[in-house]
Amino acid sequence: MNDVMSNINSRRSVRGYTDQPLDREQITMLLECGVRAPNGCNTQPWRFVVITDREVMDRYSGRAKSLFSMHLEKQMQGDPPGMDNLRNLKRMMDDPANDIFHGAPCLILIFCAPGAMTPAQDSALCAQNMMLAAHSMGLGSLWVGFASPLGQDPETRRELGVPEDHTLQAQLVFGHPAKDLGPTPRKEPVVLKWI
Repeated sequence: MNDVMSNINSRRSVRGYTDQPLDREQITMLLECGVRAPNGCNTQPWRFVVITDREVMDRYSGRAKSLFSMHLEKQMQGDPPGMDNLRNLKRMMDDPANDIFHGAPCLILIFCAPGAMTPAQDSALCAQNMMLAAHSMGLGSLWVGFASPLGQDPETRRELGVPEDHTLQAQLVFGHPAKDLGPTPRKEPVVLKWI
């Protein structure tokens, strides 16, 4: 029990990795921990794409940024609230030096097959299991929300051999952290009502 609590309390999102690759056994262990997650009606809908080729990851980083940038352009029409944040995000997406995968040696995309009762929840639980497992193995991880446009991109889906009826739910990178930053401080829980 204490190991689980310590793992939860000390895990953080990592945005800087060494170039040391993960071996097949480490990646397999992450996947096996992922499929142990709770899921609606035990449908076990997870399907994985594992990418360890840096050239492919660099190409997908550029593609995801381009797609995300186009989405931001649409959001910025008119004068929406939070325009400064949108401009900053757009600058990040348009920066060719910005690698949204932060130099990680492994990208795992979690897709959901049709028939999942709760696809978003199932995938988030699977991802959390994998991220906690990675931390317990001395690895870092990050959920890369900026990569989500790849799930709707026909070219990417074709390249990855993803069936049309599968939905991209999570984009995770794993690797050896470049430095130990310690856990991110958290606010106290906000309880609206305790009955």
